[in-house]
Amino acid sequence: MKRFVPFLRFVPFLMVILVCIDGPCLHAQDVVINEFMFAPLSGSAEWIELYNPGDRPANIRGWTLSDRSRKTTRLADEDTFIPAHGFLVIASAVPLGTDWEQIPVAVLLPSSFPSLNNSGDDIVLRDAEDRLVDSLTYTASWSPTRGVSAERIRADAPPLRENWAPSMASAGGTPGEENSATVLRAEPRSRGDLLFNELMPAPLPTSCEWVEVLNNTADDIPLGRWTLLGKPNAEGKRPGITLPADGGVVPARGYAVIAADSSVLTTHPALGTTDDVLLLILNRSSLDLGNSEDELLFVDATGNVIDSMWYHESWHSPLLPSTTGISLELIHAAYRTLGDEAWNSCSDPSGGTPGKRNSVHSEAPPGQTGSASAISVQPNPFSPDGDGFEDACLLRCELPAQVNQVRLRVYDAEGRCIATLRNNNPMGRETLVVWDGTDDAGRRARIGCYVVLLEGLDPQMNTVTAAKTVIVVARKL
Repeated sequence: MKRFVPFLRFVPFLMVILVCIDGPCLHAQDVVINEFMFAPLSGSAEWIELYNPGDRPANIRGWTLSDRSRKTTRLADEDTFIPAHGFLVIASAVPLGTDWEQIPVAVLLPSSFPSLNNSGDDIVLRDAEDRLVDSLTYTASWSPTRGVSAERIRADAPPLRENWAPSMASAGGTPGEENSATVLRAEPRSRGDLLFNELMPAPLPTSCEWVEVLNNTADDIPLGRWTLLGKPNAEGKRPGITLPADGGVVPARGYAVIAADSSVLTTHPALGTTDDVLLLILNRSSLDLGNSEDELLFVDATGNVIDSMWYHESWHSPLLPSTTGISLELIHAAYRTLGDEAWNSCSDPSGGTPGKRNSVHSEAPPGQTGSASAISVQPNPFSPDGDGFEDACLLRCELPAQVNQVRLRVYDAEGRCIATLRNNNPMGRETLVVWDGTDDAGRRARIGCYVVLLEGLDPQMNTVTAAKTVIVVARKL
């Protein structure tokens, strides 16, 4: 004898029955096993969700469920319908769990429920004429976390292992609703879709370790249950950190910054305040990054390796007195397979550029270097008088080499250096520098003309290039 929970919604079922009077109901074979909870938390129920992807309701009167032991459960002795594009949850008890005191669809409680073994089992669904509707054979690996359901990714694909994934929902399942695996992971990601773009393996004591990844596609990419893996230990196993199921979405062409704790905001308070940055704080003591070297893999929720890299402290600029608090930045995405040639030390005064374009970024991919050095200034003249209008100027510096050590200085009309804006800093082919019109002592520059000199050393070719321009400090009338 079947039982229904007290909060069953009868009206949708009556509406479905009326629909069937006007035409035939959906064929049984169109219904699929869409989600199931085989290892619930203590005090919660086992359950199976059926989904009707068709445009007509499906009558499950006389249908049965069975497991590997061939124990058969009859679901309904009278007309019971799954609405078109709708769900029906079959459970061993109600409520399903503390997170599902109420769910948006009816719950069917048959007189007996097949016991779903935690280690693996079969689920077989047959119609009233004993024809196979859907079936699957699962193992514990389909959802290795207790209290997390196994979700079908695509209803129109066979119920094979690759078409199932652990639920990414924060509650551990989506009974009666669209599967999180369907919403968030309709397709597995491809290698290179997300790229390691910046690393902070040796932070200052006041900050924490963090990793920045770049979305290299025009699609938003969810990070639920992705894993950050390190190099193998003595036992050959890779230590890893799995991101939470509701880990957020990396915007198209945007960034994700994965930080050990919130102290990253001490150094970078504006981090995560723009729409193209996902900030993911894990509340851990560290990300277990090696200070001097390490190997990193970024693995999506289906187990695909999306990006990998090995880094070493020698990738930093040799002119830096210390690399503590200085990030490693990717020069250009096309360089990522070139190892140390693809990375350099961050030149930003804060030591890192999480959530922003890298300070050593080059607009030109390999083989497209320029041939000249140049400086452009905007606005020019400018008036650093503190009124909030044109109080600073922006210097766009360009050099022909892909990687440079630069010095950028401002000279007065007498040829005296009054301000050093960059001194032996690493730089890509292009960088932006702001001058607020003050000298090295913090004093406001006088009205007049100043010469800005850019010098760049190409460490590979051991050549120096230079460019200069004139800046006018003015006063508004």
